[in-house]
Amino acid sequence: MRTAGGWASWQALGISISLALLIAGCAKSVYPPGGPVDKTPAKILTSYPATGSTHAPLDSAIVISLSKPLDNQTVIKALFISPRLDPDPKIKIHGRSIVIAPKKPLAADKTYVITLGSDIRDTHGVGLGKSVSVAFSTGAAIDSGAVRGTIYKDGKPAAGISLALLESTPEEYKTPIDSIAPDYLMQSGQDGTYAFQYLPQRSYFLIAFDDKNKNRRINPRREMVGLPFVPVELTLDKAILSGIDIRLQMIDSGGITLRSVSVNADRLLKIRFDKGIGEAAAKELFSTVRLYPTTDTSHFIRFEDYTNLSANPSTDFVAKAALDSGQNYRISFDAGRLYPALPDSLKTVASEFTNPNPSDLNRPTLLERFPIDKAQNLAPDTTFKFRFSEPMDSVKLNSAVHIVAAEGDTIGIQASSQDLFTWLAKAQRALQFGHAYKMLVNNRQLTDLAGNSLADSVDVLSFSTMGKDTLGRLSGDITFSVPADAAYPVILTAAPVRDGVKREVTISPGQRNFDLDLFPGYYILSAFLDRNQSGQYDYGTILPYRLAEPFSSTVDTFRVRSRFESTGALLKF
Repeated sequence: MRTAGGWASWQALGISISLALLIAGCAKSVYPPGGPVDKTPAKILTSYPATGSTHAPLDSAIVISLSKPLDNQTVIKALFISPRLDPDPKIKIHGRSIVIAPKKPLAADKTYVITLGSDIRDTHGVGLGKSVSVAFSTGAAIDSGAVRGTIYKDGKPAAGISLALLESTPEEYKTPIDSIAPDYLMQSGQDGTYAFQYLPQRSYFLIAFDDKNKNRRINPRREMVGLPFVPVELTLDKAILSGIDIRLQMIDSGGITLRSVSVNADRLLKIRFDKGIGEAAAKELFSTVRLYPTTDTSHFIRFEDYTNLSANPSTDFVAKAALDSGQNYRISFDAGRLYPALPDSLKTVASEFTNPNPSDLNRPTLLERFPIDKAQNLAPDTTFKFRFSEPMDSVKLNSAVHIVAAEGDTIGIQASSQDLFTWLAKAQRALQFGHAYKMLVNNRQLTDLAGNSLADSVDVLSFSTMGKDTLGRLSGDITFSVPADAAYPVILTAAPVRDGVKREVTISPGQRNFDLDLFPGYYILSAFLDRNQSGQYDYGTILPYRLAEPFSSTVDTFRVRSRFESTGALLKF
C-alpha cells in the first residue's frame, strides 16, 4: 500500500530526474558537420534501481541511462518489461535516458527485468545488435534462471524475432492466442541468439514469433512461429538452459473442407480438398479416414493406399478401396489432427458419394518420373522412380523399361513397389561412372490392372552418370545428450552454400557417424531427430502446446573437394 511519504519521495525523485534530463538534453554528443557517423551500438551506462540490486522500492520510477540518444519510436516498440506490468506503465524518452513510471506499486519479492530489444536504434539509425537487460528485485534476492538459444528462419539465424515465455499453456489462458499478453518478452539479436535472464525457477512455455506489426501478441494466422524441442523447466539443479534452439514456420490454422468425393473411371476414389496439403500433412490426415456404407455405419472399409495427383502441396488425391457397385458411402477425415485450434464443430470434414462401379477404360497417367530427360551427374547406383495415377501391372513394368549404353549395351531394371501407385527401380547391373545412357520406356507395355496402356508410344530419355573422380566425401559424428534419442532415425541434410542440390540422407537408429559423397563446394549441415518417423520435420503445435522435434545445425561451413575426404563434422542433439 502506498504511503503519503512514499508518494512524496516518488514526486521528489521525478523532479530531480526531470532536472537531470533537461541538463543532459542540452549537451548532446554530435560529430561536427562532415565528420564520420558513429556506428557503435548504444550501451547501458547506469540504471535505477541498479541492475542486480535487491530491496528496490515498490513506488519507484525506473530510469535507464545510455551512452547515446535513442530513436523514440523504436524504444516504444521494442522495450519489454518482465513480468508484464498491468496496467502498462508510462514511458518517456529524454535524450539518453528512459524513464518508466509504473501506474501502481511493483509487487513485493519479485525480480523485474527491463529488456531493450535488438530492434531499438539510436538517432543515427544504429541498432543495438542484441537485446540488453537490467534487472533488480523488490525482495532480498534476485532470480538467476536463464534460457538461451538461437532462432532459425529459412535455415539461417534470424534477427529481431520476438520470444515469449508464458507461465501457463496457451489453452489455460482461456482466451484466443492473439489476445494473450506474454509474461516475459524479448528479441533475438543480429546473430539470431537470445537469452532470457533473471528468471524464477518454474516451468515455462516458450513461443517464438515474427512480430511483424509489433503488437507484442502471438498471431499464428499471420506470423511465422516456432516452438522449442525440450520443456523449459528451471529447477534448483538446472537453473540455466542453453541450446534451446527454435525453427520458425508459417502455420496454416484456417481449417480444411472437402470439395468433392467421387469414384472415377479407374474405379478409384477421387478426393478433392479446398486447399493444398503437403506430404506430411496428407499422411496425418489420411490416417484418420473413416469410410463406410450409409446403410451400415459400423462396417468400416480400409483404404489400401492413396497418392496425390499434382505436385505437393496438392488438393487432389486418389485412393484405392474395395467398394460395392451401386452402394452409397460416407467418408470423413479428422481435420483436428492438422488444426488443433479448430472448434469441435469444424474438426470433422465429410462427404457422401455413390459408387457406380463403371468399367475401367481410362488410360493411366504418369504423374512423376525420375530421372528427368537430360539429367546429368547421376550416381551409378541411382534409384529410378515411377509414380502413376492408378495401380499398375508390376510384371509389365520390368519388361517395358530398358537402359541402353552409348555402345549399344542394353541393361534391364528390377522394380519394386513403394506403394500401390509408386515403383522404385534399380539397373540390373551397376552403371559406369562418366557414361551417357538412354532410357527406353515402352508405354504400350505399361498397363494398369484393367489392361489399359499408358500410351501408344515409346519415350526415349537421356541421362549421364558422374565422373568417378567428381565427388568428395564429408564425414562426421552424431552425439546425443539424451541416450534414448539414439533409438530414433536422424534425417541429415547437406545444403550447398551457393547453387547446387541439397543431399538428404536418413541415418539409421543407433548409428553415430555418417559419410556423405558430395559434389565439390561448401556445405552447411543440419539434421533433425525423426521421433514420429514421418520423414518430415515436426514443428509442434501451439494449441494444444506440443513440442517440436529436436534439430541440430553446424555453425561452420565444410569444404568438399574432389577425391578428398573432409572429416570432423559434428551434430549434437
